[in-house]
Amino acid sequence: MQRCEVGAARGLAQLDAALVRAPYLLGEPSLADLACVPYIHAAFIERVIDFAPYAHVTAWLDRVHALPGFIPLESA
Repeated sequence: MQRCEVGAARGLAQLDAALVRAPYLLGEPSLADLACVPYIHAAFIERVIDFAPYAHVTAWLDRVHALPGFIPLESA
């Protein structure tokens, strides 16, 4: 479990750093964002990871959820 937590923290730190430079993974909304959201969103909702250190990831989730036509996982 600890290895998973360390790996998740490393991945979230990299994602957070990338989102400092651009609002979406490829600069503008793309399939890349939609492909990553379910994994990040599940960890966020289930509170398995503390997202406090990843403010850019949290803001990115909010931006993706606000996209026109986006259907949240809870609604699907």
